[in-house]
Order: sequence, then C-alpha cells, then structure tokens
Amino acid sequence: MTTIPEGHSEGSNPCGVVHYLLVLKCSSDVCQDEVRGVAAVTSLLGMQPIYVDKARGENIFQKTKGHCFRAVYVAGHGDHAAIGEQQGACQRWDDLAAELCAAACMQEDSVVFCACCYGGLRATALSFFRNCPNVESVCGPTSSISPASIFLAFHVILYGVYFGNSSFDMACRLATDATQHCFTVHSQQEALSRGEVNLLP
Repeated sequence: MTTIPEGHSEGSNPCGVVHYLLVLKCSSDVCQDEVRGVAAVTSLLGMQPIYVDKARGENIFQKTKGHCFRAVYVAGHGDHAAIGEQQGACQRWDDLAAELCAAACMQEDSVVFCACCYGGLRATALSFFRNCPNVESVCGPTSSISPASIFLAFHVILYGVYFGNSSFDMACRLATDATQHCFTVHSQQEALSRGEVNLLP
C-alpha cells in the first residue's frame, strides 16, 4: 500500500526535499478555516501546499508549473459523479482526473484525498485510476460530512501514514473511529486485479 512520503520520521525532512501538496478548491464556499488548517498540518509534516482555485477558473497546468506532487487534496461539494458548487457548476470526476493527468504534475504512486461528501466511493476512485495512471490511491468519506470532520480525518490519515508507519487502510480506520464517518481507501492495484481498470495504451 502507498505511503506518502516514504522514509519520514517525526520532525525529519530527508535530504532537504520539499514535498508538495496540491490543494484544489472546487467550490466557492470551501471553508477557509479548513484551508488554513490544511496549510498548518501539512507545514508541520514537512509539506508545502500549493493552491489552485478552480471555482475561480484557475488552470491546474498554469498554477503547477515547476512542481511535482505526491498528494492532492480536493475540496468542494461532491457526489458519485462530480465535484463543484452545491448549487451550480460542477466538474465530472473523470474530467478532473484527466485534467490532472494532462497537467503532468503528478508523481508516480500519487494519492488523492477527496475532501468532500461521498469522496470515498469506489466510482470516484475508478475515475482517477482510469484517467490518471499516476494516481495509486484515492481516499475519502463514503457519506455526507462536515468540513470539521473532513479536516480531522485528513490530519489523522496523514499523521498515521507519516509518523505512525500505518497503512492507508489502518489510517482510514483510525479516521473513521475519530469522526464516526466511514473513510475508505481504494488502490489502483486492486482495481487492476479486478479488471476494473486497463492502463494499457
């Protein structure tokens, strides 16, 4: 199972490498406290967040030039098919994943954290696996959820993977216990073994 990034211990930053977190704001009412919290947590864990405000029309390719990401935090209002405004424009998960792939900003074995309602559904994960081969894992909640619970789960999952030497499965179970909302992780390898994804050209 993927871990992000490998080789970390608490307070360390091996070889002085800066690990970047791509934060995609996909709705205009993304909670600013949530965004500030994500910035604080990622800073503590030795990561630097870079923001793309898709709700304001910002382009992933233009905003991510010169950076390569191992993890993506996708914030907005979501369901099994799309993410975006609660009442208004949305982008299909397939299209968002294809846009990420076209931006060529994702490292191999990347992780996507879907910080939205229903972001942990299998259909969402398959959209990323089928349209962005560099995405190895997708995690998120399987139900409607508040920004406070999303942020707590994100913190628990990243801490578990960074410092607790946890698998994503274990980290998601800890996030589920902490928030009383079910968090799941899906892996590309599992999808490949089930014949749900074909990465051949």
